[in-house]
Amino acid sequence: IQGHTDNIGSQRRNLELSTQRAEREYRLMRQFISYFAGVPESKLDDWLAQHNCSLSYRGYADQKPYTLRGKLIGDNDTPYGRSINRRVTLEYHYQKTQK
Repeated sequence: IQGHTDNIGSQRRNLELSTQRAEREYRLMRQFISYFAGVPESKLDDWLAQHNCSLSYRGYADQKPYTLRGKLIGDNDTPYGRSINRRVTLEYHYQKTQK
């Protein structure tokens, strides 16, 4: 789970804000998974490990403006671009296993 900001404000504050955004969604995702998996949240880390899954979060401040197919959408030089860069994204990584 990745938190992002625009480029307004100090780098330190934007890193803090982006991390808070990501952490908030991380906590919500844990609740969501716990509920639908029928696992108490206190045992969720064990459940995730048993299913070869992990969940983490990180703040990126303004270091990753939003792009789509290589085109810059979140241009920090415009109000619209800055609003797009104030976001949280989920990134999935998976690896096929051989049976």
